[in-house]
Amino acid sequence: MKTRNIILALITVLLVNIVSYGYDNGDLTKSFKVNKGGKLDININSGSINLTPWEKNEVYVKVDNVDKDRLNDIEIYLEGNNVYVKYNSKWGWGEEIDLYVSFPSQFSVEAKSTGGDINVKGNVVGNIELNTMGGDVTLKNVKGKVRVSTQGGDLRVGDIEGALSLSTMGGDINIGEVIGETAKVNTMGGDIKVSKAMSGIEAVTYGGEITVKVLGGD
Repeated sequence: MKTRNIILALITVLLVNIVSYGYDNGDLTKSFKVNKGGKLDININSGSINLTPWEKNEVYVKVDNVDKDRLNDIEIYLEGNNVYVKYNSKWGWGEEIDLYVSFPSQFSVEAKSTGGDINVKGNVVGNIELNTMGGDVTLKNVKGKVRVSTQGGDLRVGDIEGALSLSTMGGDINIGEVIGETAKVNTMGGDIKVSKAMSGIEAVTYGGEITVKVLGGD
């Protein structure tokens, strides 16, 4: 009897945390109740990642244009206060997905894609780590540590209050204002443009120009 009660309690917890789950006309959706201060962890081997912070205590995940025979390649689940999204196509790079996630603005994010753009379309309070092998990365304002790298695209970053590290093998880097530790920026084949670096900047380019409008203050 006691074992049965424990099982029922666990099922109840799972149902409370999962707000919704659905698959309709090729679109997979899933959402979870969370608290501020958690983490969104994304790892997909092919496709674009589109992230939107909001003020709800909920993570909403949508995957567009997914065939039924690929549903087993996608994992979306909650563990503690962290949400994980994983996609590992058995056919490799040819099976791209378009991923859309809305998450609390006070959340940390780690997102990786081997073949697509990563876009964060709002302000975040938390640590951010983004990596793509073949696309552009766009990030707005962040209060927290930021580490972004791409092997073949441009980086566009807004205002950062915290440690900043950016790296691209073949694109331009554009940054707003950086407050906090010395920013570290590197590109192998493009320009670097910074609006303001309050604590200095270590910038390296092997094939472009470096422009910093304001360095170390007003």
